[in-house]
Amino acid sequence: MICDDICYLIAENPQAHGVFDKPQEPEIPVFCQVLSVSRSEYWHALQNGIEPSFVLRLSEYADYHGEKIVRFREKRWRVIRTYVTDHAVELTIGEVTADA
Repeated sequence: MICDDICYLIAENPQAHGVFDKPQEPEIPVFCQVLSVSRSEYWHALQNGIEPSFVLRLSEYADYHGEKIVRFREKRWRVIRTYVTDHAVELTIGEVTADA
């Protein structure tokens, strides 16, 4: 597996330092490989009102800790689905909506 790209897993931390501070969102850089969403997965997701964009395969499954937001190529994405293999985890991601 060739992981030739980097994505940033955004760990949501709801605690802010002050009353007017925004919650902190630490970003964890991880190596990844970009894959296409399969046709069947794409059409099945569309039938349920979800539009997946692509899949990021992380180099190590130990890097992923349930994060729901990913920054990749200067854009925020939401994790739609995770798939764990023997040595990696695949994140199917889609556009972030206003409520994410």
